[in-house]
Amino acid sequence: WRQALSQTDSMVLSKLHFLKAAARLGFAKESKELWKALDKDDSGQASIDELDPKNAEILAQFKVWVTEKFGSVRAAFEAMDSDSTRFINAVEFANALKKFDFSRPSKQLFSHFDKDGDGKIVIEDVLFLENWNPLPFLVVPPNYKARNEIRRLILVRTGQYMKAWRRLLDKDATNRCNWYEFKDCCQVLGYQGDVPGAWRAFDDDLSGFISLKEIDEASALILSNFRRWALLEFGSIRSLFAVFDDDCSGSLSWQEFRYACNVYGYDGSIRYL
Repeated sequence: WRQALSQTDSMVLSKLHFLKAAARLGFAKESKELWKALDKDDSGQASIDELDPKNAEILAQFKVWVTEKFGSVRAAFEAMDSDSTRFINAVEFANALKKFDFSRPSKQLFSHFDKDGDGKIVIEDVLFLENWNPLPFLVVPPNYKARNEIRRLILVRTGQYMKAWRRLLDKDATNRCNWYEFKDCCQVLGYQGDVPGAWRAFDDDLSGFISLKEIDEASALILSNFRRWALLEFGSIRSLFAVFDDDCSGSLSWQEFRYACNVYGYDGSIRYL
């Protein structure tokens, strides 16, 4: 990110800057599709938070710790630069984190700051943290109570998880829901609780996305089993629909769907689907 995409150390990129950087890296043809994958909220910007949430989370936790412990990045750097050489090497950095009680892996964090790869950090390597506002889920712990509250609210408002998934969480049918889609869903549901904490509880592996399985495993299993059966029997979902749509109307009523499932031997939960 810092060496190839954002040479000014900004943690947010505009579309134009991204396309230019992608072209320099040899991805000119793929750059527009890559941008769509990054900028799912159509904001015209993409951030390190979206591209690499696992490493962004470590940086965000460090930023919070620095602010709480020292007040500023400059003050933290001066405290860690124990020999006043105006640079910090890996050993010095690890000792400082241990001394000041920061528990995250020092080696990984040092590599994030060592922009030039020369084995030392100078103040210019860390000042980008001052202007970075990480997404809120990166600086909070998972809130499993909030996660369960949202699950209950989904059932109250929509009646079933799969319906909520299609209508509220995965409206673009990518089989994934990102932070912005989740936040919008919570707003539609009228949820006033800990949205960032709930997201962290759903996205416990910090992949940057959640699936139907993370919302409700039973619903995901029903859908997965139907897909497996459809591919085995018809070769594709499109072919299944063409067979089921006996009157070529382009849509299936409940009666048509139930009848076709029974005729062709699907023994799963037809009504739920």
